[in-house]
Amino acid sequence: MPHFEQFMPGNLVGPGHQSWRAVTLSVESPWYLFVYEAKYGQQKVPQTTLVAWEDTLLAILEGIPADDRKGVARVEKERRPGTRWHVTWIETIWAPAPEEVQETGLFLLQLEGDPLVRDAHLRPVDVREGRALVYSALPNAVAQPTSRGPVDVPDDFPVPVPPGVVPGSQPKLGIREEKGRFTSDGVVARAERHDICQDLVNQLVAYAENKRLEKPDTEVSRLVSQVLAQVHKKQFGWGLSPAESAWIAGRVKAHFDVQR
Repeated sequence: MPHFEQFMPGNLVGPGHQSWRAVTLSVESPWYLFVYEAKYGQQKVPQTTLVAWEDTLLAILEGIPADDRKGVARVEKERRPGTRWHVTWIETIWAPAPEEVQETGLFLLQLEGDPLVRDAHLRPVDVREGRALVYSALPNAVAQPTSRGPVDVPDDFPVPVPPGVVPGSQPKLGIREEKGRFTSDGVVARAERHDICQDLVNQLVAYAENKRLEKPDTEVSRLVSQVLAQVHKKQFGWGLSPAESAWIAGRVKAHFDVQR
């Protein structure tokens, strides 16, 4: 059945081996779509492989010359009624610093159109030294993630209480220097808190959508109230301020068009 043959880079298969594309696996968790060129006879042909695990993707990337790598995308199901597949192309992949692997997973990535650097679970991460560039769709990628830069924080997101003057023998203001620019710690902290709260909003919306599918006869307003009751109960355990908890509740209600 030659029409099922999958052409693979020679350094990934043994001499005389052949690969076939007739296989069935579950794809409920995120997968990665890898597009590359492989030699077939005297020419190179474009090939696409669906990769299930991050460590497998890293091994394949390591074994293929950079010029033959044509694209990497993250493939996952959207968490909403009428589930569809969502494909997001990846601009850059880094290997984390050794001391942060347990926290971030096997690699860090930056998605197309997203200014943030994220871990394997798409949680925003801060800049850290010691990361190594693994893959880039960009011609001039840096060896490690740069600063996230300004984050578009909505006006209605609560403002943290500013620390004011730091005590000591000499008065000190709560600011930091980054790439020659001085920024208030309060501005940076507000952006970081917004990332955390927005991630919670996304998780709560996904959870409520799943419950909505499981219990289609239950009113949406009731499901939302049940979800938000858990937020109110756990807000201090999650490290949320009352203002942040109220902001999260408002965002979840707005998503489901619930007024109360």
